Amino acid sequence: MNQPSNELLNFPSPSTIERFRASNPISQDESELIFSDVKRLLWFWDNYDKSATDGEPNSDFGFTKSTSILEKMWQCFILSSRDYQEFCNQYLSAYQHHPRLTPIYDTNLVELGEEGAEEIYVGGMLGTCIEYLGEDVTVRWFDTYLQYANDAFERKLSIMKDRRRADYHKLSDVPKFTKEGFIVKPVPAELFAEITSFNEKSKDKEKDEYEEGGILENIISSKKHRIATSLRQITRDLRTSIINYIQPELETWTGLELFPTYVYGIRTYRRGAELKMHKDTLQTNIISVIINVDQQVDEPWALQIKNHEGELFELLLQPGEMCLYESATLEHGRVKPFNGNYFSNVFASFIPLS
Repeated sequence: MNQPSNELLNFPSPSTIERFRASNPISQDESELIFSDVKRLLWFWDNYDKSATDGEPNSDFGFTKSTSILEKMWQCFILSSRDYQEFCNQYLSAYQHHPRLTPIYDTNLVELGEEGAEEIYVGGMLGTCIEYLGEDVTVRWFDTYLQYANDAFERKLSIMKDRRRADYHKLSDVPKFTKEGFIVKPVPAELFAEITSFNEKSKDKEKDEYEEGGILENIISSKKHRIATSLRQITRDLRTSIINYIQPELETWTGLELFPTYVYGIRTYRRGAELKMHKDTLQTNIISVIINVDQQVDEPWALQIKNHEGELFELLLQPGEMCLYESATLEHGRVKPFNGNYFSNVFASFIPLS
């Protein structure tokens, strides 16, 4: 069985290691080893039997808890875009995108919990990994690296137990973090490709977002439809990708250390939908993002938002654009009825840590 070459394993990317170590308390030597294993993993995706997936990376092998440290390093590598592109061009048959686990993993996650789903997943992959990469690498991936995931979970738990989150009990407690309070930017290309792929494959999974008489009906309504919006839940892999890409964008913009509270699924507004001006909850939605996924409109549909001075702006987001905004302090909405067939967004929210 062929193995990845030493030249491949030694491919340098100092910016990847630097970015990884900036957010992970792991030594230089350990980081170098993890980076080598990410390159092994990319080689593995490129060589593992693709006959069942029409040449795409086999979806049996994705990131789960035991390999989450590899995913973090992979994210850092792909953000070093020139290095990553050069690596793919030089050593792989194609640019490698984020893999997706098979639907059975998500089913097992719901029915058996993370431990049960992980056990089945690892059990199914051990033989293949040993065949392609050897026993030492396999043990490292599915045993040694699991400790990093456990350590990361303990650190997150400790943050919340120590009440390091900045608690704001009333609106007047929340400071202004940026000059205007919002900014429109392009969505990172790799992330938008993932979201678009999921959007195309999941359109038949749409369900009404709320029931008549529910709390959302107080702010979302339509004179054309009984329920103004539909919702599609997203996978754990996509939720993780959104956090990994968007959190650094928000932290750079605000200068804050943030903690993710939730990633909402794909909300699709139906014809005639209106969203009343409102502010989000202090408990979970202080810094947020709106990502426009897809739209089919008869006329542009603006997001109305007031800046810190109370001035009203109208933002016309296009697919692949996102609005970063201070969602608990800025009034925002879509007060003009939507004139079109669909308008789909993804939302994610964060809270500052003190």
